[in-house]
Amino acid sequence: MPERRSTVSTYARKGGYRISGARLLFFFLAINAGAAQGGSARLEQLEQLARGGAPGLAIALLAEHEPDYAREPKRWQEWVKAGVELRHAQNDWEGIVATLADLPESAGAEFLLWAESARAGALLAAGKPTLAREAVSRLLWQSTGSNDQRRAWRELIIESYLAQKRHQDALTAMRRFRHDYGEGGLPDAVMRATILIQSGSPAYAATELAPYAEKPQVQALLLLAQLRAGGEPKPIIERAEQRLKETTDAAERFRLRAVLAEAAARAGDPARQIAVLELQLGGALEMAAPFAMDAEQLWGAYHDYARRVGNQSQLLIGDDRAWFELAEEEVARYPIRSRALLALLALEAIDAEARERAHAQLVERVLALPDGRELLARLYLHSDRFTSGLPQAPRYPLIDRALANGNLEEAALLLKGLEEPPAGVERAMWQLRRAKVLILAGDYVHGVEVLQALAGDVADFSPAMRDRLVQVVFDLQAVHQHEPAYRLFEQIYAEVADLAVKRELLFWMADSLRALEQPREAAYLYMQSAMMAGTEALDPWAQTARYEAAKSLADAGMFADARNLYRQLLTATDNPSRRAVLRQEMERLVLLEGQRR
Repeated sequence: MPERRSTVSTYARKGGYRISGARLLFFFLAINAGAAQGGSARLEQLEQLARGGAPGLAIALLAEHEPDYAREPKRWQEWVKAGVELRHAQNDWEGIVATLADLPESAGAEFLLWAESARAGALLAAGKPTLAREAVSRLLWQSTGSNDQRRAWRELIIESYLAQKRHQDALTAMRRFRHDYGEGGLPDAVMRATILIQSGSPAYAATELAPYAEKPQVQALLLLAQLRAGGEPKPIIERAEQRLKETTDAAERFRLRAVLAEAAARAGDPARQIAVLELQLGGALEMAAPFAMDAEQLWGAYHDYARRVGNQSQLLIGDDRAWFELAEEEVARYPIRSRALLALLALEAIDAEARERAHAQLVERVLALPDGRELLARLYLHSDRFTSGLPQAPRYPLIDRALANGNLEEAALLLKGLEEPPAGVERAMWQLRRAKVLILAGDYVHGVEVLQALAGDVADFSPAMRDRLVQVVFDLQAVHQHEPAYRLFEQIYAEVADLAVKRELLFWMADSLRALEQPREAAYLYMQSAMMAGTEALDPWAQTARYEAAKSLADAGMFADARNLYRQLLTATDNPSRRAVLRQEMERLVLLEGQRR
């Protein structure tokens, strides 16, 4: 059977010293931070903790030990600012908004000005441009901020309009900005050109950028403006490809590839367009308009290319078999063409079985690409084409991706209704996996249903498979679902014949009973586990079970029985630390008896 926390003797462990959570925090904050160092040293330690890879812990400790504003207002302000910085590094915009809500008015004008500015920026980053604009408008009307601050607020208003695709409003705000602040050099030109492109005036955008044409940060935007103003796509493709050879900056390369994809579409080169879109959507970077790309563009490119190839090959819509044959023929020489044909079949094949088959083949070929798993997620999870439900084929690898990313909610959602295992995976193993994901995602009811079905077949399981089942029941105990865990252990107990396995199952059933505050019943099962090897057995397992039984008996008020078991254990061990623990437990019994008299 698998080893886990309950199989290790508790009283054997107690020979060591376990620092409590409160003492650990005190120790952490006290290291190199005497009274003279004050809060700044503590904040520095928390920042080091975040940089060291535990930002969540740093934020939790920061929030838990925030100074009292009334007693230490300056230190409290430092603490709030540090929390905002830590959350900013995690892109926790909602956390920043919550942190900076309802601050005391007596905190001072300068601090409140900083806080409202930071909150407005977080609202915009959190996808709430209207609320961000309202916050900035209040700052502009009510505050006498510095010239730099007011300039930044005005820029945020422009960005909020762009986020809502209110291009004319953004353009109007930009004109007012220029009227008040004059020409702002390169940053101003880039912002204005971006607005002009999005508002349908790319020629003016190209004119705006012309004085800065040699600047690296301008070239992709200038090429895009020229393309959308009616420029010939071929020379634009050549210039974009040349610049790609010259730069290593990831963001610039992303922008240049966005230009390439659009230029290829305009040039009637769907293979190049698809290749770039697949590369872009599989990457980690995401860009805002006008360089944004999405799954719909790729599905559309697949569809248009496949229709062109089908027409050239004189294929009839509805002749699914012929389309599949062509996709198979093209896979070696023209893999992009083959993927396009499969994508078309996945969406438009006459027969549902043919559509599922096309999805399966498309998934297999997408996964073979660099960053194929991320591309697959974009294609299926970020497309409006599958709002009524995902096909079966992509769900299996997407579940793997969600689990690898620690996204249990997404994994559980993808699992719903997916009862058949993927090819090559044993059904019982797949059901165990389903149960584990459902439990860890908090869907205990469905997770337990899957486990109950499996437990009914446990007599036919190999020892390794049975161990895996028990491990998932341990997961139930870990999330304090002790009642269903007890029932499952009981069900498994009834199905197995191995006495050693039964002995362990009794112990774990007792663990759940004790957690359910049934100490007398727990003590009974611990004793049954101890005595299965003989009434007076004192092997290591029996010693652990008797020790846990004694603790449960003490909790049930049966002190004489508990004392008898501790005495038995004292005679069975010469280990000084264990004997010390047992004597401490016997002393505790005396105290408990005194309290209950």
